[in-house]
Amino acid sequence: MALARSVRTEAVLIHAWPYRETDFLVELMTEKLGRIRCQLRNNRPEAFRPFEIKVRQTNGYCTAADFRYTQALLIRHNEARLIGLYVNELIYRLVPSAMVDEPLYGSYLATLTHLELRIRVQAALRFFEQRVLQLIGHAIDYRTDLDSLAVVAERRYNFIANRGFIAHHEGRYSGAQLLSVARADYGIAGALTLARECQQQQIETILQPQPLFSRKWSIATQAAQREPFK
Repeated sequence: MALARSVRTEAVLIHAWPYRETDFLVELMTEKLGRIRCQLRNNRPEAFRPFEIKVRQTNGYCTAADFRYTQALLIRHNEARLIGLYVNELIYRLVPSAMVDEPLYGSYLATLTHLELRIRVQAALRFFEQRVLQLIGHAIDYRTDLDSLAVVAERRYNFIANRGFIAHHEGRYSGAQLLSVARADYGIAGALTLARECQQQQIETILQPQPLFSRKWSIATQAAQREPFK
């Protein structure tokens, strides 16, 4: 006999595909079940708008129904929606299916809010990237080099994806910048750039050979607007 259980959870739509005549296959980021894919009948929720939904799981197969919105649309303006697609793809491509981490769901909603309000957007993106990398065991250690020695503020370092930082007298980054990122304090000049470059290298290495498509869309669109996405 198939074992089934039903869970009602808050969720946000990550992606959707038409399925049969009136149904959809949807990828959801949920509070209680993590990232899941399920069949949803008749219609689908708006992207970037939290809702409550009933999910039924039977031998690993999920169906969902009866969604109702719990909040207003979190992202409205186009620039934020483009960057939101990047955040969604990070979840879709990096977070394993059904890995439950309720704090990650809260971080995801907070990141969308930062995008809409245009408050510390780059810092919020860097924090969320590192949070996802931490969840999958690939977080960057900004306090220790690859020889397990403590980072020294006065020294210079280079970064090697999936290995860490290596001290070098002509290194691209200063130890002070690394330690600033470790504290999530981006007040030191170059700290945000360091976090962006290193975390992008880390993510791209994990996803090889398939790049992040949403990042390319954002770069192309915003280049046309002369406002580069970082």
